[in-house]
Amino acid sequence: MLRGAVGLLVVGILFLVVMNWWGDFKTAKSAVPSKEATSTVSSPATGTSKPVKSASSTVVVLIDGLNFRVNPAGDAKAIRGLAKGDKLTFVAKKDNWYQVKDAKNTVGWVTADSQYTRLEKP
Repeated sequence: MLRGAVGLLVVGILFLVVMNWWGDFKTAKSAVPSKEATSTVSSPATGTSKPVKSASSTVVVLIDGLNFRVNPAGDAKAIRGLAKGDKLTFVAKKDNWYQVKDAKNTVGWVTADSQYTRLEKP
């Protein structure tokens, strides 16, 4: 009887943890930077200019399960876990954190520790 009650309690706790994670995942705020950096290149022959997008740096995830966080802090809420090999667009650096944007334009933070991520410049 006691084993069954403990089992139900464990299942109930797991259910609450998963539902809390799912709620956090669905309500995670995403911010999109206003525009990618552009510059203007002038053609000496014609005197015309055209906007050229600057190449973005990429942050590569080096481990499975790296936390993609809402703020640059180890105790900040995780948006989700990332997979080894994921590539994120570099936005900014603050202390030992990279602000990055994923393929769905969700902006968040990952650690800049070289054990977990690598910054690749164009």
